[in-house]
Amino acid sequence: MNIPQVVDPKNNKAQGSRKPTKENLPTLKPSGPCKPTNRVTTDKSLRDRLVSKMRPERKVAVWYSTIRESDEKFIEKNEQGQTSLMKDLLLEPRVPGIIEAVYERIGRIKRGQLADFLCHRDMNGHCALYQAATLHSDIPEIAAYIAETYASLGCDVNKPYKSGNTILHYLAQLGDKFDSVLDELLRVTVNGERVFRIDQQNDAGHTPLHVATLHHMTSYAGSTFGIASTLIKHRSSVSIQNSAGATPLHVAATSKACDPEYFRKLLEQRGAENMQDKEGNTPLHLVALSVTLPNVGKLKKVIHHLITSKARMDLMNKEGKRPLDCLHPLCKEVILKEIQPKRQ
Repeated sequence: MNIPQVVDPKNNKAQGSRKPTKENLPTLKPSGPCKPTNRVTTDKSLRDRLVSKMRPERKVAVWYSTIRESDEKFIEKNEQGQTSLMKDLLLEPRVPGIIEAVYERIGRIKRGQLADFLCHRDMNGHCALYQAATLHSDIPEIAAYIAETYASLGCDVNKPYKSGNTILHYLAQLGDKFDSVLDELLRVTVNGERVFRIDQQNDAGHTPLHVATLHHMTSYAGSTFGIASTLIKHRSSVSIQNSAGATPLHVAATSKACDPEYFRKLLEQRGAENMQDKEGNTPLHLVALSVTLPNVGKLKKVIHHLITSKARMDLMNKEGKRPLDCLHPLCKEVILKEIQPKRQ
């Protein structure tokens, strides 16, 4: 059985695949040092929350079955390089006993200190954490418990997959259905410290927030507004630039969605509204370049949000143009009426 693909364009849901698939995330650049995040405390442990979802009699039965497996049987892999834990995670989420099975296998892995076995990747480069996060998003504690165990055994939860993308990049692309599992992963701690680097960049310099912004309204799930809100809540930076010098605000300005509410969410965190990309364009330049007669009503709201957030009108790009110089002549009057009261 092959590793599940993240997106099935026909069924519009994460599910097990029958043949290897090609990731469609943008390619991004290795990141520099990440700023340490705050210490986290929780009232109820992740383990306790996971146990509360189990049936006691089923847990006992699965525990008994697991301890009876020989060491050789427990660590064997199939022809696709998938471990017994990974094979369990390929089952449908509604299969009875899957939570109990995963929990007991993780317990045996922890007792045996089987770090290499836990973070093993199959022939497609995917692992148990990847499967849990993408296939069991409605039980986010499973992925979080696996991530917690990864970190406690010394495995790197931030180790990239293809094109430098981490599990956070994949979840950011997949849309708001995966918001809960993203939030749960970002709460995972070891010794009170977060284990996920929220702003790790991939081979094109995109952070997960860049990826979420890029796929808003164009991903199979549609909205990534909830994903962006969760990332910002956990202190993802809106000021990090990708390999083209673009911040998430620049990405939002050139996206097909160009959603005013998305801009307002990104602008809750100040600092990027006047940053310039490698062409010298600010987000305001790029929005101005995107204005057409059909979308002028929507984009004047975006311009309103930028200007009220202190976006400057006097900055010039490398072509010597200010944002107003980038406007289509037929749209300039409409935009000027929108911005003049705010500039006074």
